[in-house]
Amino acid sequence: MKDCPQSVAIPAILGLLNLELMTENRSFAKSLYSWQAVPGRASDCSACGACEAMCPQGIDIIRQLEVAAEHFEG
Repeated sequence: MKDCPQSVAIPAILGLLNLELMTENRSFAKSLYSWQAVPGRASDCSACGACEAMCPQGIDIIRQLEVAAEHFEG
């Protein structure tokens, strides 16, 4: 995301969380994460809240990035 100070790939990461839910296949989503999160991994998030302030859907992005780090980086 261009406005993320840590350059976390927020849209791609949230998309992979959705893919995991839809396919019920964490291994597949995790394999995609390794290259789709290259700009910035979920664990790079500093929890500054800049993304949440501008999110029109009101998504709890910081929490979702924590979930992504648990699912895809562990």
